[in-house]
Amino acid sequence: SSPRRHQAVPCYDEYDDDNDLSNPSTVFRCCDTDNSLGLDCHELRFAFNAFGLFPTMDYIEEWMEDQPCVDEAAFRSLLERKLRSAPSWMRGPRAIPYARRGV
Repeated sequence: SSPRRHQAVPCYDEYDDDNDLSNPSTVFRCCDTDNSLGLDCHELRFAFNAFGLFPTMDYIEEWMEDQPCVDEAAFRSLLERKLRSAPSWMRGPRAIPYARRGV
């Protein structure tokens, strides 16, 4: 038998709000590159970048509280808290998630 190939479905195109990158749900789906319904530390970093937050991996790992990934509800809650409290050095222009960049 041949190995099964994983095909990413960027941003789950069936959603109506698919183009709204100010919507945390859209950004979550765009950054969930393996369609696992959870963001690992690398995916989470890109999701934060989409909202103009640029934490180091140490911060992200601390924020994840030793969990391997965060689900959408946890991402929304964490994003809301960090948008209010992140220091100025952690902020910058919003970055477009890779799933939305032209190739």
